[in-house]
Amino acid sequence: MSMKKSFLLLLTGNTAGQLITLLISPILTRIYSPDDFGLFSVYTSLLVMLLSFSTLCLEKAVPLEKDIANVKQLIATSGFAVIIVALIVAVLGLTPWSLYTIYGVHTTYMNSLLLSLGLVFAGIYQVMSYQLLGAQHYKKLTNSKLIQAISNGASQLAISPMKVSSGFGLIIGDVIGRGVTTVYVTCDFFWKTKDIPVQLSKMTALLKKYRNFPLFSTWSTFLNVLSTQLIFLMLIRLYGVEITGYFSLTQKSIGMPITLIGGAISQIFYSEASRLFEKHAKKVLHLYLKIIKWCFLAGVIIFAGFAFISPTVFSLVFGSQWEFSGELYRSLVFLYIIQFAILPISQILYITGHQKGQLLIDALRLAGIIGGVFLLKMLDVSFEGSLYFYSGICGVSYIILGISGYIILKRNVQKGSSK
Repeated sequence: MSMKKSFLLLLTGNTAGQLITLLISPILTRIYSPDDFGLFSVYTSLLVMLLSFSTLCLEKAVPLEKDIANVKQLIATSGFAVIIVALIVAVLGLTPWSLYTIYGVHTTYMNSLLLSLGLVFAGIYQVMSYQLLGAQHYKKLTNSKLIQAISNGASQLAISPMKVSSGFGLIIGDVIGRGVTTVYVTCDFFWKTKDIPVQLSKMTALLKKYRNFPLFSTWSTFLNVLSTQLIFLMLIRLYGVEITGYFSLTQKSIGMPITLIGGAISQIFYSEASRLFEKHAKKVLHLYLKIIKWCFLAGVIIFAGFAFISPTVFSLVFGSQWEFSGELYRSLVFLYIIQFAILPISQILYITGHQKGQLLIDALRLAGIIGGVFLLKMLDVSFEGSLYFYSGICGVSYIILGISGYIILKRNVQKGSSK
C-alpha cells in the first residue's frame, strides 16, 4: 500500500471516529454538567500521565523490530509493566494518597479502580497500535478508532439515566470503550503467535537492546504529557472544577481532533522515517518539510478563521451554558496552529536517536509552564491571560522541536552526501 493510501486510510478512520465523538458531544453536554466534565478531565489527565511511562516507551521500539518473536517479547514486557503500575494505582486508591487527591478531588474508590482498569486497556492498546503500524495493518488500526468512538459514546449515553455519582458515567463509558477496542486489536495477534513462548531471558535482552527508550524516552514522554496535562491540575487548584470543565470541553472539541488527525500523519511519518532514515535521510527531510508546510497552512486557515465564530458555535452546538468554552478557544489559537503543524513530525528525535534532546526540550517547557502560570497568578492575571501564556510557551516549544529536527536531518543529509 502506498504512503498516500495509508495516510488517507488512517486519516479517514481518525476523522470518522472524531466525528462520531463530536456528534455525541452535544447530547452529553445536555446530560452531564460542567462538574461532571471536570471530574472526567481529571480522570483523563491522570490516565494520560500514567500512560506516558507505564509502557516503558517500548512500543516505539516495536516497529523497529522485524522478528515477530521479539515483537511479542516487547509487547509482553510493556504489558507486564502496565499491569504493575495499574495495581499500584488500585492500591493507592485504598489509602489517603489516591491519585485523584493530587488535583484536590475526593471521590469514591470505584473511580480509582476504573482508572486502574482504564490504564491496563489504554496501555495494551497503545503498544498494539504500534505493532499494527509496524506490520502496516492500517485498516485494522483505522477500525479500532471507530470501534472506540462508538463504544465510548454509546456507553456514556447508556449509563446516563442511572443517575450515578458525579463524573462516573463519563468515566465508566470511557473504560468500556477502551476495553472493547483492546480486545479487538489483541486477539488476532496473540492467536497467530500462540506457539511463540514469552521468555524472561529474551525480554531482558531486548530491554537491554532498547534501553534508551525506558531510560530517556520514558522521562521525555512523561514530561511532555505532564506539560500538557499540568494545566488541568493548575486550573482545578487555582480556579476550581467547574472552570476546568469548560476548558475540558474546548480541549475535547478542538484539541482531540488535532491529536487524532496529527496522530494519523504521525503514524505514517514514524513508519516511513524509521524505514528510510539510515539510507535515505534526504527523502525523510523532504517529507518532514512538506508535512510541516501543508499542516501549518491548513492550521492557519482553519483555526484562525474559527476564532471569529467560536463562542456562537459552542453555544449553538453544546448549549448556551457552554459559550464560555468558545471564548476560551481564542486564548489557545496560537497553540492549536503550531501544534497542528508540528505534532505529525514530533517523534523525529526518537527516530534519529536524540532522546536526550527531546528530554531537554520537554523539561524546559514544563519548567516554563509551572513558573509562568504561578507567577501570573501571583500578579493576579486573569484566567484567560494564563491560557494565553500557556498557549505561547507550548507553541514556542513545538517550534524549537521542529527546528531541532530540521537541523538533525540536514546534518545527516550532508553527512550522507560527503561519503
